[in-house]
Amino acid sequence: MIKLDSIKNLYQNLTVREKVLLLAFSCIVVGVWLYFLKDSISSQYDAITLLDDKHQHQQNVLAKKQEIQAKLNTVLDRFDPNATFDDARLAGRMDTIAREAKLSADLLKPYTKEGTLFNTHQLEIQIRSASLKDLVLFVLRIEAESPYVKIHRMSIEPQKANRELLDSRIVVTSFKLKQSNF
Repeated sequence: MIKLDSIKNLYQNLTVREKVLLLAFSCIVVGVWLYFLKDSISSQYDAITLLDDKHQHQQNVLAKKQEIQAKLNTVLDRFDPNATFDDARLAGRMDTIAREAKLSADLLKPYTKEGTLFNTHQLEIQIRSASLKDLVLFVLRIEAESPYVKIHRMSIEPQKANRELLDSRIVVTSFKLKQSNF
């Protein structure tokens, strides 16, 4: 009680000006404290809202578990991991398709991008002096290799000497599953 009485006596001995300054200082300290408290509460609220959104998303995914599993089983029934193409097999298959189509094709060296589950391979095929019909048949034969081989990019230009013959660049993409995954 002595300390409280001494603080009370000290306050009563202050002039009006000192009391106003003390009140203003106290208000500023409380205001700064409330400002930082608001920021802290706001950031915690944002974090809780984000966690709630993530939790809700995970609950939705878990609720669809059987639907997702059924779709996965359907895809896996149609998918043969042994039918995927490595770079050498991709080059060999594209060369075979080009020969069957009787096209003059140059295959550049395949580019391989390593991944954790599979490796992606890209191969550029340059075709010279092809008719539109032969080129369309070649593209259809490549598309028949789907989903294991896809045309990534294609460009066609008519030859300057004979406008009925076409030169084309086709980039095909394939993938090879890593053996440890299956």
